[in-house]
Amino acid sequence: YLQLGYVTNDFGRAIDLVRRTHGLGRFKEMPELTIGARDGQTVTCHFALAFMGGTQFEIIHPLAGDRAFYEEVFPDRDFALCLHHMGHYFPDPVDYASAKAASAAKWSKPVDHAIFDGGYCYFDARKDFGHYLELYSFPADTHFEGVPRY
Repeated sequence: YLQLGYVTNDFGRAIDLVRRTHGLGRFKEMPELTIGARDGQTVTCHFALAFMGGTQFEIIHPLAGDRAFYEEVFPDRDFALCLHHMGHYFPDPVDYASAKAASAAKWSKPVDHAIFDGGYCYFDARKDFGHYLELYSFPADTHFEGVPRY
């Protein structure tokens, strides 16, 4: 697993908290990016990415569309920064397809979307682990290009 995926309701505050806590510098920010969500819907979010060693931190602030998929983990308080998923990156599309099939035998798959000459899907592993599992496969130059490494 490569990625810790967090969701927030305050993008700037969340980035600042993660930066200070983990000794990170700037994040690659992708504001107002619309991606595929559940049941053919879309969701528009602010996204931020940065690596610390071999771990990628992703911060997601849902703005419009199928926001509930991300916001369902929010506690009842003003500021929220919550672990939503752990992401497993597959550079090889064949390995990605195999992992998807194996995971589908264990958990439901609420999101499965092709993007960036690859794709991503989420499996609902909350009963086992307390969070979703994301599997994704993209060419490295599409998803990791420009993501700061510390």
